[in-house]
This record gives sequence, structure tokens and C-alpha cells, in this order.
Amino acid sequence: MLNQLQYGDVLVSAKDASQHLIASAKPLHGFIQVVCERTGSSQFHLYEQLKRDIATGLYRIKRKGSPKHSPLQQGDAQLDATQSRALSLCNQIKQYMHKYGVSERRAYQALTESHEGRPSVTLSTVYRYMQRLRHGLPPLRGAKNKGPRSRIQLEDRTLVCQLACQYYLEPSSRYSTSAFVKHVNEALRAPREGVSEERRKQLATSLSRKAILGIIRRNITRTEDKERMQPELRQAAFSIATKKIRVSGPLMRVEQDALHLPFQVATPDGISSNVYVVHCIDAYSGVVLGWSLSIGTPDVQATLRCLEKALFPKREILGEYGISTPNDYFGTPAEIVFDNGPENHGVRIQALSRLGISVTHCKARQAQQKPYIERLNRSLKEALETLPGSTRFNRKDGKRVPKEGPIGIEELEAWLVKWYYQAWLHTPLERHKRSIFSAAPKGGETPAEVWSHAQDTGVPIPLSPSPNQWRLAYYERSQRMLARTTGITMNGFSFRGPNLKELYSIFGTNEVTVLSNPDDFRHVYVLGDDEALYLLQNSDTDETTPALSFRQARELLAQTSTKQEHPEKRAFNEQLFQHNSSQPISNPPLKGKSKSIRISSKETAAKNKLSAAIARTNEPLPKAAGLTASTCSSKLDVSKRPTGLSVKPRRS
Repeated sequence: MLNQLQYGDVLVSAKDASQHLIASAKPLHGFIQVVCERTGSSQFHLYEQLKRDIATGLYRIKRKGSPKHSPLQQGDAQLDATQSRALSLCNQIKQYMHKYGVSERRAYQALTESHEGRPSVTLSTVYRYMQRLRHGLPPLRGAKNKGPRSRIQLEDRTLVCQLACQYYLEPSSRYSTSAFVKHVNEALRAPREGVSEERRKQLATSLSRKAILGIIRRNITRTEDKERMQPELRQAAFSIATKKIRVSGPLMRVEQDALHLPFQVATPDGISSNVYVVHCIDAYSGVVLGWSLSIGTPDVQATLRCLEKALFPKREILGEYGISTPNDYFGTPAEIVFDNGPENHGVRIQALSRLGISVTHCKARQAQQKPYIERLNRSLKEALETLPGSTRFNRKDGKRVPKEGPIGIEELEAWLVKWYYQAWLHTPLERHKRSIFSAAPKGGETPAEVWSHAQDTGVPIPLSPSPNQWRLAYYERSQRMLARTTGITMNGFSFRGPNLKELYSIFGTNEVTVLSNPDDFRHVYVLGDDEALYLLQNSDTDETTPALSFRQARELLAQTSTKQEHPEKRAFNEQLFQHNSSQPISNPPLKGKSKSIRISSKETAAKNKLSAAIARTNEPLPKAAGLTASTCSSKLDVSKRPTGLSVKPRRS
């Protein structure tokens, strides 16, 4: 009924929701006065242009007295018929008034007499119809705008709202809905200040659940379940998928996720039920590009191992499981979507941008932002839930104790890979079937057909990086000194090898850029020119050394050096400490010019040799061959000088 603009109408902008008040209903020289409620400024707009803006939806008219639920919203056929009769009657009265110049009453009486019967509506009803039409409102408002008056007064509604905020609308409330309804009725019947006994008798009949929830929804919130939920679960439970994700080609968008597998798994170190698989899927075709099994919570290493399978060819890996595929699915993703798990954060994940990969983290607990990998997770669990060791029961994980025993970790991985490339790869997907309605259909129903169609039609598929480029993005960088004897020293380990001589000739004893994998302490790389990498081996490792991380290697080294100190060594150290503590600390002052340490040491050595010779004077001679016992027992007479021995006179 908004046929004309009226004074007091509000124009609501569709762009910024700003409101503009109509200050003059009639155009003046083709212009109409409008007041902006935000700034209070008055402006004149061209009336014809304003009509076009309203017709194109730039402005929406908000009129005082308009029904909350318009006839267009209700869609009631009976209301439409009654509305049509009311409008027809009002138009006949208007025409009669203009033709004969009479009032509404005389026109109503004349039309009633001409019909020769009882009027369908009374005169007062006609007055209301005509008044609403003059204000630009529909004659009838409809049944949705009616309703019984609430028998709950303002103070009672206030009490219900207070109790709801205190007991019901809180996370993990101990009150269920039925218990809260009972509590509210008891509180309304209890003696209260300012409430008469007569009013309390009126509330003797309990309020219904619908009435109490209606008060909460009209005055506090329409989503009481959201308020009663834990804050960390609200976003996932009430997240809404607002738009469909569309991808232009293979590897333009890759989604990766860590999925807990509901299995008891036998590993070389024992049985575990904490098993995860990190896998990624191409959003365009649905092909699984990579996977990585992890015992325990996945880390960054598991994420990068999965991505490494997606980047490089894996036909040989699939051949080990007896799988042959029509294509080898690999390449560099343009965008990879992670969740907010700890395995998807850090410097090594952000370094993927060096390969031209856009890293995106979806919001926490909003699975609709990566729907394709979530669809894969559900299908994977449903397909493998019959394997031995499964803890899945009635589509719920962890509800079953496997009586048949655990499954081997290698057997579980084999079934995973076979399902990826023998079952899922050839499964028709509903979204591929519905692609026929788009301008460029994907050319198949299964992931394998869509990928093959993209290759046959010349859709560009990104290439893989070189192994050195992957190491430059995957490994951590640090600056280390290059030594001629020890090579590169990092985290207490020395790295040498055949390339050390060439590196020394290129860089000398200077700082170099070292690339190290935190998850493998057996080797490092030195970065040269043109992305050249020189391998250096850990001098403490050989071909039999496992690929330990630097942290594991340091912990293992610390465990081997925890042997207790020998008691005798401990006693010696204590004696040495006591001896050193008993010696005076201060030194006597030096008199005159002291001799050098070298001269003093030389003189001390000469005196020591002479003292040792004097000390050996009375030592018995060793027995020699051919001498008799009597000869050996005779003493040497030193008073007689041997013949032929001359002694030089002593210098005075």
C-alpha cells in the first residue's frame, strides 16, 4: 500500500543501513526534502531519481503503523480474498464520494441500499479501512499480527528473565528445560514484595513450557541452546555454510586434515588406540594426493610428510601396495587449507609460501570451510569400520572393544591406501553429477574421470618443485662457521664428509648457510650458489643409524651419560678440594726483578736431575750375567783410585 511517500516515512539504505526521514511529502519544483538521521543534515533529492532508487531496491520504505508481518509475508489465500473485497468496497466508496460530493457515510448508505441487502462490513469497519488507506496501510493486517494478550504482567516477565539468566542460560547449566519451568512456576507462586494475593491466585495454574520459552525468546535470545552450550563448541554447532566453494582446476585448492582412526593398532612398541592419519584431497577432482600415519598426536613432521607425497610422484609407492592408477596424481597446490591444529602452525608451515603455496587456516570448529576433506573423513570411517581392531559401534567411535585383537600398523596403512586409490578414486560423487548445470562441466562423475578430463582438455596442472627447492622450503636455516677439521658443528654434533674439502675451497673459514631437518640428525646441507646444496654427514652416524630427530638424539646421549661417579674418583676429588681449600690464597710480594718462567723451569729441572742422581747413590747394583755371588757381595773401595784415572785440579 506504499503508493506515495508520506511525511514521516523513513528510507532505509540497502548499502549501509542508514535512515533518511521524509520531511516534505509533496515535491517542490521536482525536489523532495530528506533529513539524514545520522548526521541531522537536510538535503533535497530529485523526486524522480528517488523513485528509481526505491524501484531498484537501493532504499526501503519504513512507515509508522505498518504491520509487523505484512500480507506478503503471510501468504494466506483467505486473507488475500478478504483483502481484495475490502479494497473493492473502499474503491467504490471513493468513486461515489468523488462523483456526488458526499461523505463516506452517505456513500456507504447509498451503496448498501443499491445492493438491497445487509452489508458485509459495518460502517465503523469501513471507517477503519478508509483511515488505513489514507495512511498508506493495508485495510486488513492478517491473522499473524493478532494474538491473545499475555496474562503475564511486566513484573512477572522480569522475574522469568532474571531466573533464566541466573539458572538456565549459562554454559552446562544443571537445570533442564522441564526443571527450569518447574522452578519458574514455584518462584511465581512464592510470596513476593509488591505482588498481591489475588495476583498470586491467578498464577496458581502453572505456566506452560511454551509460554516461558516464548518470554525468553522475545526478551533475551532466540537461540537458548547456544547460550547453554560450552563456548568452544558454539561456533562449530551453529556455523552456517553461506556459499559454495568453486574451484577452477586441479590443485587450485587442496584441503588437509588430521583424522583420528577408531582402531586398536599393534606397533613394534606395543598396542595403541591413539592413531591418526593426515591426508589431503584435491578440491576440484576429489583425488587423494597424500597421506601420513602417526601414532600419537600428529606434529609438523606428519603434516609435511603428507604434503611431500602430494608434491612428488608416488607411482612406485602405490606399486608396493599392488595398485595401478590411470594417472600419477601430484603437483604443487596453489592453495592449501589447514585447520587450526598445532601440527599446522610454525615457521616450517609458513615457509611453504616460498614454493608459491598460499597457506590458509580456516576458523576453529568450522568444518564447512573445508567440506571436501570432511566428506572424505566420513566415507573413510564408514568403509573401514569392519576391519579387525575397529572400535566403532553404531557409527560412534570408541564404543566397541575389539575381541579379535588389534590390527597391524602396516596392514592398516595398506587398507587405507587401497581404499584411496581403488574405491574412493572410482566412486561417483554427487557434486560431480550436478556440475552439468554449470557452464563448464567437469566431464565425469568419479575423481579419476574428472582428473583425466582436465588433462585431456588442456587444463593446466601445476608442476612439482625440484628436490632442492623442497629442501630449501622444508628445512630450517641457520648460520654456522665452517671449520677445516670439524666441518659444521650443530647441536653438539659435527658434520663432515667428502664435500668438506670443496666447501672449504669455496667459502674458507667463514659463516655459511646450513639447512637442517629437525627430524633427522644424520645429515645437513650447506647452501651454495644457484640453489646448490652440499651434503655433510654426521660423524657419529653410519648406515645403521636410525633417523632420529635432534631432540631425540640429545635425549639418548644424555641417557647414556647418566652413569654414577665411581666412589674412588669421588673420594679423590673431595681430598683435592680439601687440600686446595687449606692452602693460603694470598701470595708473598715479589722482591726485585723476577726471573722468567722458562729460566726458572730450566734451573729447577737441572737441580731435580742432580738430586735424583744423589738419591740413587746407595741403591744396590743389578745382578749381571757371569758374576758370582761372592763378587756381587764385595763392596767397592772408594779410597783407592783406579789406575789410569786422572783427575783435573778443581778450579779455584
